[in-house]
Amino acid sequence: MLGNILGALALTVPVTGAPVTLKAPAEPAPTNVTVAWASPAHKEIVITWDETGDFRNQVALVNTAEPNSFVSRQIVAAGQPDRLVVKNDWNLLTSLNNFDAVFTVTAVDASGTAISEAGKSPVFDTATPPRPVLTSVLPGEDGTVKMTWTPGTAKPDTTPNDPLDAPADGPQQFVPYYIAGSADQPVPAGEPTTGTSFVVKAGIPTLFTVGVYAPNEWTDPVQPWSTSGAQVFLFDTRITATIPKSVPAGGKLTVTGKAIRKYQNCSRYICNTVQDEFAGRLLHLEARTGATGAWKTVATTNADKAGTFTFTVANPATADYRVVAPVAEGTSNGDKAALTYFATAPATVTAGSATGGGNTPGGDQPGTDQPGGEPGTDQPGGEPGTGGTGGGDSLPITGAPIVWISVAGGLLLLVGAAFFLTGRLRRRRTTFTA
Repeated sequence: MLGNILGALALTVPVTGAPVTLKAPAEPAPTNVTVAWASPAHKEIVITWDETGDFRNQVALVNTAEPNSFVSRQIVAAGQPDRLVVKNDWNLLTSLNNFDAVFTVTAVDASGTAISEAGKSPVFDTATPPRPVLTSVLPGEDGTVKMTWTPGTAKPDTTPNDPLDAPADGPQQFVPYYIAGSADQPVPAGEPTTGTSFVVKAGIPTLFTVGVYAPNEWTDPVQPWSTSGAQVFLFDTRITATIPKSVPAGGKLTVTGKAIRKYQNCSRYICNTVQDEFAGRLLHLEARTGATGAWKTVATTNADKAGTFTFTVANPATADYRVVAPVAEGTSNGDKAALTYFATAPATVTAGSATGGGNTPGGDQPGTDQPGGEPGTDQPGGEPGTGGTGGGDSLPITGAPIVWISVAGGLLLLVGAAFFLTGRLRRRRTTFTA
């Protein structure tokens, strides 16, 4: 962060190098080197000093961990006030973020050679607030994403009461943000808040990352999340499914398909949307009787390594069926991604007919906002499942009881046998007579 400040000192290129060691300083070192904020906005830092004559001065920013080199420097010409204002901007902040630093002032000749020892300001720190911890990132079935966080644990102040310590104006504020599409730069999702939760609105196309950062006077204005932010990736789910239109009486309903994972992959500030097999994705097969009926989970499985899945339900009922990828909670502690909700369009299956019908593929379409199974806890890389099967949770069969169908069939067979025997006797008698 301090590197940015010094860059604003009017350096075309920040200079890094070892200060010149003097054999015999020709002039006294500048004294009373002070640093202070120019205003409560904390946008500029003022450096002042005293000297015994009128000299050309070099003002340098030094990381105290590397006292024999400087991060950046600027020359103040002779005849100018012994004062310099530097901007607390991107160049300064990225160079010395979260370090202890000091400004030095040295008298130099026309060639830049030091002619005095360096006078030093008090040491100050450029500490940003600790990163919050996102304890829960939970996508909603309606497309919203709720973030909940706790403030990070602050480290001990290495330079208590230094001249650039800014008094807190109030409770720590937090700024929620998101990253969407092919962008690599976050976008504020709302105004700064002192709360510890925020709901990202629905309707943001290709939403891939949500996060929150804690700002202060040393926060990088261009990439504030880089030093005091926490974020969680969102993995989008897409499902294609094939659901039969009908199932014979006493048969099994078999639903097959594939789960696809969609996410953002960034490399060197270039971001692309990636789609691949969603191995291990938790999936539910849901059913409802009637357009207004509640959805009920009738089978559960996990996609295999290739992202494919199979549901098998014994004695299915005539009902609407759909495949659902439930939401899964993410956290920044452990980098656990959040999984978004997806449901295929409902497909009606007629059960109990004598012959099967064609198949109805479930398209890659978002499902309606319906109550479904409980949120899953699966994550990519989990052990793939081997397919779901229906059991006691399957819906009851509707139609004539099987036992009456069996009795009626038996009677028809007896009648047919009687006619068959009568015909054979008649044919034999006719043939014998001839």
